Amino acid sequence: MKHTFSKSTIKRIILEELENSNIEDAADEIVDELESLLQEGNEEALDKVYDKIAKKSIDKSIDLKKLATQTYKKITGSSTLKRVLQGIALGAFLGAAQEAAFDYQQIASTSAAQASSVSAALQSASEHSKDVSNFRQAAQAEGEQAKPMFNQSAIDGALDDIRMNHFSDFKKAPIAAGRGIFIDGDPTKGAVSGFVYVPVSEIQDDEMLPFVGLTKANYEIMLRATFLSGEGGDQRLEDLVLGHGKRGSSGYWSYDNETTFSSVADLRREDEKGKEIAQLFYNTLPEFNELVMLPLEWSVAYDLLQKRKDKGRL
Repeated sequence: MKHTFSKSTIKRIILEELENSNIEDAADEIVDELESLLQEGNEEALDKVYDKIAKKSIDKSIDLKKLATQTYKKITGSSTLKRVLQGIALGAFLGAAQEAAFDYQQIASTSAAQASSVSAALQSASEHSKDVSNFRQAAQAEGEQAKPMFNQSAIDGALDDIRMNHFSDFKKAPIAAGRGIFIDGDPTKGAVSGFVYVPVSEIQDDEMLPFVGLTKANYEIMLRATFLSGEGGDQRLEDLVLGHGKRGSSGYWSYDNETTFSSVADLRREDEKGKEIAQLFYNTLPEFNELVMLPLEWSVAYDLLQKRKDKGRL
């Protein structure tokens, strides 16, 4: 039986084949460049992949999502290249590519129509971030991979693990304590004098951030997709990370259902393990006795903020 196609159908088929060919060629070019970067030992190879996807999608009018998806498939299909992803899921990969596209369209000489199209596609995630008051809720809303922790017993156990695994890693955080944050949550003990955190370099690549259930790489990508994919995202991220006296900034990083934040030496604990750990910290790190712990998730956000500043985004 002879099939006949209208001129419009034939034109559509040709355009689709041309688009697929352009996507395939662009993805191959990106993968080839990734191989070269890895051979050179470039530590920012993955960031450069996102930038390449953004540039090619805008400069060559290629669908960003299709190009990112095809590139991701090619990377995961290579035994030598997939390690660069560090287990990052496709959704997170797409989010990072979208953020790179937003950055690129801010500095590229694209048409107003292109800029509007890219910006509109990315704005929804950014707008959503304004309505979330806590980082655990944000993770819960963002995707299937995240597994936020809300149970107090599990929280206590996670904090003990952080104390023991990062005993020598704590540093004083460059932020001031907000009003209403007391030692062990007890106003009679006085207000806390500040925060401590674990530098992101001390967090292992495969270590799960307990309060969101993600690795640091996946959580950074979630932050990029949530905050940095729309106008004003960098400033909102900075306000939440550093406080700047903004209302709700302290509460955003709270994780303890009973005390908001937990002291380094948590003397309110009544179980034997908790008492032992608290006494250990109280005696050996007295300079931290009036300080409370920031979650490991804050460390990732703080590191991302420094990266953005280094790139001149703030």
